Parts: sequence; C-alpha cells; structure tokens
Amino acid sequence: MLNPDFWFDEEVASVSFEARLLYMGLWGICDDNYATFPNKPLWIKAQIFPYDKIDTQPLLRELSNIKKIIPFKENGEEYFWIKNFFKHQYINRPSKPKYPEYTKILSEYSVSTPTERKGKEKKRKELNIENIGLIQLREKLRLKKVIHT
Repeated sequence: MLNPDFWFDEEVASVSFEARLLYMGLWGICDDNYATFPNKPLWIKAQIFPYDKIDTQPLLRELSNIKKIIPFKENGEEYFWIKNFFKHQYINRPSKPKYPEYTKILSEYSVSTPTERKGKEKKRKELNIENIGLIQLREKLRLKKVIHT
C-alpha cells in the first residue's frame, strides 16, 4: 500500500512522473529483507514497464540524484538500496533474500529519530546483538518471544 504522504514529498515531486512511477514499482521488486535490487535497467524495465517504451537508466539516475535510492557494489555487482523502505514498510513474512544487504551505515541515510535509535541500541545490547543483519535480528527476536511465552 502506498503511503498517502508520498504525493506530498517535495523531493519525489521534483523528478519526472516516469521516475515517480518507477520509484513506486521498485518497492514491489526489491528484496523485502534488505530493500535492495540489482542495477539492471533492462530487467527493471521488464518488471515495471513491460509494455512501455521507457529507458529506466535516466529514471534511476533521477532517483539516485535525490537520494531516494542509493547505489552500492557487492562482489563486483551493482545494486541500489531504497532509502526509507523500512520506515514505511513492515514485512510480515519476508521472502528468502535475493540480493545483498546494503551495509554502509551513514547518519544521512538513517530512518530513525535519535530517541528511536537509542531505544534500538539499548534493545540490541540487551539481546547481545551488536552487529547482525535484519534477518538475524528478526529471528533472534522471534526466538526470544517464543522462549518467554
């Protein structure tokens, strides 16, 4: 479901309507564990615009320029990470990971407020999980819930 605030985001409004439509489509094709997807413009076009004559490469560049998607490399392959994906999405049953996790952590890409970060840091320390990925964190939290119930 698309957050109604999407239509009022001034950064998103600054890109072409095709880039906005692509951005919406990327949320559906990214890895729901890590919010990542491969930088393969033809594959992306086939997934989101199968019947349209659209070049997705300049559209991806538009979204990258406003930092809605962040490019990164893993094992020589290029990927994008969708910033704020987990701020707006809660995945009940994540699929198996398809693409690598974006591991570079920069404060400018943070989706948490300082108060939320302190709470998360405290929870991580309580669970002794300082540097694990999202999937491992979910599993550890699920196991802790099972043990306490």
